Order: sequence, then C-alpha cells, then structure tokens
Amino acid sequence: KIEKYLDLYADKDLQGTLYLADDSGRPVSLSDSADNWTIISSESYKNQLSDAFSAGRSKILIDNYYFLTAPVKNSNLHVVYFLDRYNLTPQVQSITHFLILIAIIGILIITLLSLQISMYITKPLKLLMNSVEEIKDNTYTGLPFNPSDDEIGELGSSIDSMQQTIRQQMAQLQLDEREKYN
Repeated sequence: KIEKYLDLYADKDLQGTLYLADDSGRPVSLSDSADNWTIISSESYKNQLSDAFSAGRSKILIDNYYFLTAPVKNSNLHVVYFLDRYNLTPQVQSITHFLILIAIIGILIITLLSLQISMYITKPLKLLMNSVEEIKDNTYTGLPFNPSDDEIGELGSSIDSMQQTIRQQMAQLQLDEREKYN
C-alpha cells in the first residue's frame, strides 16, 4: 500500500529522492547507501523538516534543496520528495521557452487577424470617401461595391441615395430655371 502511495508522488523526469520520514524528520525508508543520504540524514535538515511537519508545510526550501512533503494518514510518517534545486533549471527553462514560443505564435495570429479586420473595415471606408469626392467633383457613377448589411453598407447605400437625390434636385432646378426663362 505504501509503495502505491510513493508511486503517486514519484516523477520520472525529475532526479530526486523519494522516501518516508517520521515526525522527527528521520528517513525511515532509505538505506545509508542511498543517493543524498548524507544530506537527508543530517541533523540540521531533520530538525528543519520536523519543524515543517509540525507547522503543516508541504513545500520546504532548505539551502539549495526542495523538500516536498505529504503526511501519510493514520501514521506519524510523511512522504518526502527531496530535490536538488538545480535539477529544476532545465525543466523550468524548457517550459519558459515553450511559453515564449506560444506567446510569439499568439501575437502573430492576433496581428494577422487585426490586419485582416482592419482591411475589411478600411477598404470600404476608403471607397466611400472616394465616392464622396466624386460627388463633390460631379463625377459620381455609383458605388464601387455592393453594399453589405452592416453599418458600412448602410452608409454606402445612404451615399448612393443622397447622390440620386442631389441629381434629381439638380435636374428639377435646371427644369425650373428653363421654365422661368421660357
């Protein structure tokens, strides 16, 4: 049963030592030939682990070593994962590089989408501005695009309608002017 419990906390990618310790911080599942035995079994580390167990802390940094702990229910034992801080550096760098890559890709996608959206909006607006200039110069021949169902399409339809109204009014004025002098 304890082996299954230990397997839950084992991480094959990290190079650490997994063991059981009693409430005093003394390793009970390691032999004195185990990796890191001298560090784990030193009085200083055992005392600091014991204090951490009493305080209910599960993550402890002592010098350059991490101790991750979890109490074993209904016993005075704790599962302890001992890890040299410098063994984490490659994994942290790998994760950092991955996150930077994801951020760059995200920024590129957002940039491309914003360019597409701005082109979708600015191109029809430029065409409408050209149409207004043509109306001013009396060279307007109609909208250069089919109006859509959005606000820009409605604006285009309004400009086209305005031009037709102006032409009708100008034609009426010219007709009235001719009748007035005839």
